[in-house]
Amino acid sequence: LGRADDAIVHARRAVALSAPLGATHPDTLGLRVALAQALGGAGAHAEALAELQAVLAARRTTLGDDHPDVARSYTAVAVELAALGRPADAIVELRAALALLDRVAPNSTSALTARATLAEMLSQLERFDEALPIHRAVLAARVALHGAHHVDVALSHRNVGVCLLAMHQRQAGVAELAAARAIFLERLGPTHDHVTEIDQILGRAR
Repeated sequence: LGRADDAIVHARRAVALSAPLGATHPDTLGLRVALAQALGGAGAHAEALAELQAVLAARRTTLGDDHPDVARSYTAVAVELAALGRPADAIVELRAALALLDRVAPNSTSALTARATLAEMLSQLERFDEALPIHRAVLAARVALHGAHHVDVALSHRNVGVCLLAMHQRQAGVAELAAARAIFLERLGPTHDHVTEIDQILGRAR
């Protein structure tokens, strides 16, 4: 077995061993999430999606619609939908996650992750006018959380820059991409894929 297949086998075994706890026990659900992550990592996104949708349904039943774990499940489902090439469906799940988190934990890392993913899905659909303000809000939140020189901040600068270029705001877009490149260069070194990607985008923007 390869490493990914081995991880799936172990995850399935762990889920099976949790059966005496009950199908909706938090530990059982957590193990099913781990199984879904192993499946997704192996490229079995449809099966991962099914696992995560089952976990989401169980969490909604047992925890109600105002629990952060339910929001995390919405976001996990969205990630697998995106991997399956269904960004519009992913957006529906992410908006559900954010509606919940805005009620109970608006400044949490879960909310930040959901917003970042939502902006990425909107960008995939070329809805850049909707994506840009969300990307900017995520950038500001990441700077406040991590400081100005964190890799996640660089990723947000990149996302803002790509949106601006797509909206024909070349000067502002190039400035954001240059900021991203400087952080990637400092943190990851000149040969990292993120630096190479930024160089390619800047090359096309000239």
